[in-house]
Amino acid sequence: MPASLPLSLREALCMNLCLLMMGKDIVHSVHFLPRAKCVILIMTHKMKGDVGMLYPYNGKRPNVHETAFIAPGAYLIGDVTVGPESTIWFNAVLRGDEGPITIGARTSIQDNTTCHLYEGSPLIVEDEVTVGHNVILHGCTIRRRSIIGMGSTILDGAEIGEECIIGANTLIPSGKKIPPRSLVIGSPGKVVRELTDKDLELIQLSIDTYVQKGKEYREQLANHR
Repeated sequence: MPASLPLSLREALCMNLCLLMMGKDIVHSVHFLPRAKCVILIMTHKMKGDVGMLYPYNGKRPNVHETAFIAPGAYLIGDVTVGPESTIWFNAVLRGDEGPITIGARTSIQDNTTCHLYEGSPLIVEDEVTVGHNVILHGCTIRRRSIIGMGSTILDGAEIGEECIIGANTLIPSGKKIPPRSLVIGSPGKVVRELTDKDLELIQLSIDTYVQKGKEYREQLANHR
């Protein structure tokens, strides 16, 4: 948009474009900042009934697989990738403004969880991970088929090995490496034992449950709308 255009004309042109995009379910709402001579577009992810808010940032925009479920009220900002059959639940925030956030396939990021990072410290959550309610993940790596319990905090540079269970309200400090198949509890978190076959069954049940819930929510929200 040429900066030399009168503000009222620029606003009118922007509004026409934005209304067109809203009609195509690309933009949810429009906010003008006249003094800054700019416009904020709030992007909407809307696939078969799910509605989550997607914000572009610094030329990066969220990339969500068509089979993923993004719940109403979830926010994805900037450089965020969500893989097939993954689920991002109500009021979760994935803010990729300092670098990439990568969510693998069949992974669930549950209600009120916050995912963020510092520049140079990407956040990676691999396939078939369950992240419970009210978790904070900051610039860490979660390997495949792990469970992060409700209220836990995993800090920058920490790495959770494959098939781990991190107990509720556990703190994993920056740089801490957790070996595969560990049960970890406490603040700071400590390995208390190796996982059993029954624990591994629980991990599989959690994966399957949230993939199925995502499909059910997509269908029911589509019918509701």
